[in-house]
Amino acid sequence: EGETLPPDFVCPICKHGASDFEKVEVEI
Repeated sequence: EGETLPPDFVCPICKHGASDFEKVEVEI
């Protein structure tokens, strides 16, 4: 919990940067 992405993060799967993500809570 409380994870933050670095501003230069790029998702290796979808190639989107950190600014394209919102913090979401994942329920398993």
